[in-house]
Amino acid sequence: PKCVLKGKLKRLVFGIEEFQQYEHDPDWINRPAILYTMPAGVFVSSLLANAPLGIVEPWLALNVGIGLVQALNSLHKLGFIHRYVTPWNFLLKTPFTIEGLRDDVMHVDFSLAVKWPSRQNKQNDLVGTRKYSSKRALSRHVQGPADDFISVIYIVAELISGKLPWRAAKTVAVSAQLRGTFAHHVVFTRLPREIRLLYHKLNRTPGTTSPKYEMILKSFLDALKRKAPDLQTKELPDWMSMPAT
Repeated sequence: PKCVLKGKLKRLVFGIEEFQQYEHDPDWINRPAILYTMPAGVFVSSLLANAPLGIVEPWLALNVGIGLVQALNSLHKLGFIHRYVTPWNFLLKTPFTIEGLRDDVMHVDFSLAVKWPSRQNKQNDLVGTRKYSSKRALSRHVQGPADDFISVIYIVAELISGKLPWRAAKTVAVSAQLRGTFAHHVVFTRLPREIRLLYHKLNRTPGTTSPKYEMILKSFLDALKRKAPDLQTKELPDWMSMPAT
């Protein structure tokens, strides 16, 4: 991504065609904004939308997971946590390559990112999404890097199984409750054992503590090596043949 323009919005204008007016909410005055260009690509969410069976092979899902882990680590090293890890907030460069899925995943939305560690109180307003946020986030506790990585595991689980157990949950309370039984669900058991073990470790990591990035990356790499020992000779499926534009 390349920054084109950055600064503060003096006023926000909204409306449609010739019917426009200024936003008078003081929260929208002098808000920081950035305009940037992105290379050709598609959202991670497009994988499930285009997969013929509505699922992605585990080795491909793990490759994407590694890309997400590396992208988040670059943000964490700058002293921020994301808090909004979803398949719609990360871009995969096109045309697809196995290496690109792993090494070229790009951020597209930092709207909920905050500095970490913070001095906030233990209890907070809910920040995140009902579908991909950790149970800790849904319980309104302070989030940390571990919660971003837990969201990555949910994305990988969804790619492998096609859906998450709480997809139809209508409330945050129900979503949080289903997180508590996730380890006993078939969607969880379809994850490689390395990722299942990592999930438990991350859930035991407090929001005030940073997990070891090397351990997280190794878990994904070990799972990928076991699921695809012939990765060097693997080819992308036909449905992933997409144009560069």
